[in-house]
Amino acid sequence: MESCFDMNNENIKVVALLEKGKCLFEKNKIDEAFKIFEEAINLDKNYAETYIVKAEAHIGMYEIDEAKECIRKYLTFVPKSKKAYLDLIDIYDITAEFEKAIFYCDELLKEDNKNAEIYFKKADFFDMLGDSKKALNCCNSCLKINPNFYEVLCLKGSLLNALDRNVEALEIYSQAIELDKTKSKAYIEKALVYKDMENYHTALKFAKKAYELDPKDEWCKCQYSIMKSLF
Repeated sequence: MESCFDMNNENIKVVALLEKGKCLFEKNKIDEAFKIFEEAINLDKNYAETYIVKAEAHIGMYEIDEAKECIRKYLTFVPKSKKAYLDLIDIYDITAEFEKAIFYCDELLKEDNKNAEIYFKKADFFDMLGDSKKALNCCNSCLKINPNFYEVLCLKGSLLNALDRNVEALEIYSQAIELDKTKSKAYIEKALVYKDMENYHTALKFAKKAYELDPKDEWCKCQYSIMKSLF
């Protein structure tokens, strides 16, 4: 009964302050928002959610040290929090500390080894580190869970190409194209594989298709121009 009373009185005031602070932050009233967050902490320093809300505001401002401090505090109340670990992954992505990001991916996968999004993040971090084989393994784990994950198929194609497995890369890009023919990414990357194989006519065909699908995309526009210049 006592915890219900606390929730209905003091904590509800903190929740209201947090909502107000988040609204102010979204309206770019940064200083006012952080004053509200501090007011919430002063009202109840043991209300865990305040620290994660404040941490995410700091992340939005790229104030990494302050964000880490808030997350550490939050984890004293909610150990092994999925939300906190996801925020730490975002932080270490921003700071290019990819090994640390992978550590927290692994922590999340210990609790949920069927999470395709986390395998995708982990694959991307290994790719950033230049470890194509480990990244490819993560892509394969992800695709076992969700075979229709377009972005992962594209990443797998890129990794296979980096490993000089061009024919396999083309097959994967074909799968991605069949999955969604309206997106340009698989077309332009397939064009680049054909270009590496010196099959310039086919490369141009796929580059043209990518450009037609997304003419405002600078990468597609650039590659299409380059490939046209080869003739």
